Amino acid sequence: DEYLLHKHKSNQKLENNIIKGMARLLVLDMIVNNTDRFCSVWDNDYGNLANLMVVNSSSNSSSSTSSGDCEVVGIDGDMNCINMNVNKDLFQRYKTKVSDYCSNIRKNFNEEEEEWKESKESRKLRNGIREMTGLEIGEEGSRVLEEEIKDFIEKRVKVLTRKDLEDMKERVEKMVEVDWADVWKDMLKGINVDF
Repeated sequence: DEYLLHKHKSNQKLENNIIKGMARLLVLDMIVNNTDRFCSVWDNDYGNLANLMVVNSSSNSSSSTSSGDCEVVGIDGDMNCINMNVNKDLFQRYKTKVSDYCSNIRKNFNEEEEEWKESKESRKLRNGIREMTGLEIGEEGSRVLEEEIKDFIEKRVKVLTRKDLEDMKERVEKMVEVDWADVWKDMLKGINVDF
């Protein structure tokens, strides 16, 4: 069983595991600058949650399966590499937006902070989810989202070495079998592992 999040209006509250899946996908989207799914660091009002699918991951594909057995899958992914040698200003603005968002999240979970405060980027995303789907995650959901972003970056992203990134880029290059007008080839050239 699978459904598109933007068409799922039977439950008025998103479960934490779906919010956490969205957080992990958001980290990937920030890395590859996918502007066509979420609205947190990009200049779009609500994002495009039609590019997000929730899939039943249990072996029992009964439609009554709880969302605890579901995982979030990104569809129709986009990669917008900003060549910092060609457009330094755009590259710097994007890097600053992502850096500021991650710094705000890190500060929110700093032990010295007495109270968690939702970042403006997470509030924008929360509002986008509500506008696009009718689903509400509330500030509690924003906290789950931010905590998962922080944990995912600390446990998965920060441990990557340059060699890991170069190997991943090479694997992606080999995956592309059909490439109309060298679109993927040109996009892959824009990947800068130092970013």
